Amino acid sequence: MKVAGTDPNQGRRPAAPIGGPVAGWHPQGIGSHAVGEVLREGTYTVLAAEVKASGGARGHDQQGVPFREIALDRGGVVVGGAVAFRSAAQAARCAVAIQEAAPTAEVAMGLHAGEVHAAKWAEARPVVVAARLATLARGGQVLASAVVRELAGADPALHFGAGREVGLPGLSGRMACTTCSGVISGGRCGW
Repeated sequence: MKVAGTDPNQGRRPAAPIGGPVAGWHPQGIGSHAVGEVLREGTYTVLAAEVKASGGARGHDQQGVPFREIALDRGGVVVGGAVAFRSAAQAARCAVAIQEAAPTAEVAMGLHAGEVHAAKWAEARPVVVAARLATLARGGQVLASAVVRELAGADPALHFGAGREVGLPGLSGRMACTTCSGVISGGRCGW
């Protein structure tokens, strides 16, 4: 993984796992457990969120979005500002629930799946990629990697838009991603 010399987050609130937790999310996850005590090594789908500022910085607390509660209610483990799920569909449904709980909030979310080693949580590729997808997403949008679409695409409660290849801020190379929304709500799917 190669990091570019410029900061793509300049002037914006950084995505949670990279620059620190989104306001209201405990930096060490549930209670005072360390990451290794909360997660076992294995495959997880990671949800990262970024609050987009429009006309000044706005945190989700001012907008009344209960991120942590929604994530925990849907089986997520909150770690360092991101949320880990054992199921890609579960992570995508959680992102849609957050989106629906805050239809006017400028919350951008990213989803990616892969191997996570608890001792290196913040450096794990799924965490970094999910955070970069959140950085790339517009406010109110959920971007999912092609891996997440493949794993969760059969869920009848989810809708994945047309895929597209993108370059992620600060990472070399390109990857396929897609928008994700709930079937009933329709969400904000467009690029």
